[in-house]
Amino acid sequence: MTFFPITLIILISICSCAAFKFPLEERLRKDPFSRTYSAEFMDFHPKINLALQSYARRNPGNSFQYTRLGNDAVIIQGLYQKERTRAPVILTIKPGGPSKSLLQIKISWKNSDIVLEDLEVAASELFEIIEKATGLRPSP
Repeated sequence: MTFFPITLIILISICSCAAFKFPLEERLRKDPFSRTYSAEFMDFHPKINLALQSYARRNPGNSFQYTRLGNDAVIIQGLYQKERTRAPVILTIKPGGPSKSLLQIKISWKNSDIVLEDLEVAASELFEIIEKATGLRPSP
């Protein structure tokens, strides 16, 4: 007889813990505006700039330029345009990890008037441009 109440209490406690899983998963979801790559910072930031410059030459309305060039971070600002989205963009490229063997790219936007979904799509497209031209693949 005592087996049933104990089992019921354990079952209720497990089910109640499952409800707290959802907010945790939401917080752990990937940031659509940031990616990390297994690449040396000093070797790859020039390739990223070259990829963006090539894209801008092929696609009128786009432009990118270095605004900060340093050993700890590189900032590229520009204007990204694709179909209905025309957005001033900032790419922050910096070394990641203690050995600087990782490269982190973070995309931010100067204009808040654009719909979040459009910004997420534009960020994904910018990452695709960089990955295709440089051969970089995101780290897990």
